[in-house]
Amino acid sequence: MSPPRNGGTGKPAGAAARTSEPAPAIGARACSHALESVSGTRGEDKRIPPTSQLQGDRFTDAECALIEGVARIHEVTLDADDLRAISLDEVAAAITDPHRRKRAVQLALVMALVEGTPPPPTETAVRALAGALGVDDAGVQVLTEMTHGHAFMARVDMFRRFGRFMRGLKGFPGVLGFAGPILGLGGRDRATAARYHALGDCAPGTFGRAVHDHFTENGFKFPGERGGVPVVFHDVGHVLAGYSTDPQGEIQQAAFQAGFARRDGFTFLLFGILQFHIGMRITPIAKGYRGLFDVPLVIEALRRGAACRVDLSEGFDVFVHQDRSLEELRAELGIPPLAPGLLPRPSKGNTDVDLSSR
Repeated sequence: MSPPRNGGTGKPAGAAARTSEPAPAIGARACSHALESVSGTRGEDKRIPPTSQLQGDRFTDAECALIEGVARIHEVTLDADDLRAISLDEVAAAITDPHRRKRAVQLALVMALVEGTPPPPTETAVRALAGALGVDDAGVQVLTEMTHGHAFMARVDMFRRFGRFMRGLKGFPGVLGFAGPILGLGGRDRATAARYHALGDCAPGTFGRAVHDHFTENGFKFPGERGGVPVVFHDVGHVLAGYSTDPQGEIQQAAFQAGFARRDGFTFLLFGILQFHIGMRITPIAKGYRGLFDVPLVIEALRRGAACRVDLSEGFDVFVHQDRSLEELRAELGIPPLAPGLLPRPSKGNTDVDLSSR
């Protein structure tokens, strides 16, 4: 058991024990605690009604970091160990706005996955929360499938959700137009490829040069080439956020995208957690990895993405900005620099797994 943060032997009366081992069930208490950190408006008092404690329920270090990190995004400082249990009815009474209810359920989904594939009582608690709030989020079904060993169906459902997002993009080339070049099928678009190659002529330090170098240094094909991805907002995000393309960088990039996307950005956060933390191989072009949900780094990436003033997935034009200073463009878009102590670090424990055949 981790030593208590408050020193000596103890925690405030009614606080749950905090351990370094995953809780057997996060339960309604943990979900409601997480919700309290984000319900209401920024800066609003987040006091919790004094209700009875659920015995045996406890937070791990990662769960505490998630709750406190999300609270900080909403300009609230709290200690997760000080939170008391509240009932689902109280949660429903406190959070009435439909959008906030949806966000609360999505936060509970993240909470359920922070320590890996959840046990059945955790899935039951999240489903109960969604029911109490009247939220129908497809992520709850994915959680159920993961919990009960149906990883293949969870993968299919995530692929469908991702597909719906992509089809809604401005200028999306259609399923065949998107998948064909990636699979090396169909003709090339030489004019488009030439424009991207020409970005190499931009001055060092410019956005255009950074985009060019991102593709070439990582060995990626340019759009218009066989094997190239025709939709580039993910790569543009890497350049602007500064995250690497190793697995640790990719889960942070997924969180950054979840922050800037105005339309179902949660798709990317859930995708990143499943692909780079749970080990589910959703996309055929990346392996599944376990244990890469570094909570402070992911929360920081989410914060930075949310600060971005534009949705980079909605037609952000690389060539309009190609000669801009990269640093000036980041500042104009409102993307904050990385917080001290949260610089990207190399991936650790990148054990390849593939749950797609279950």
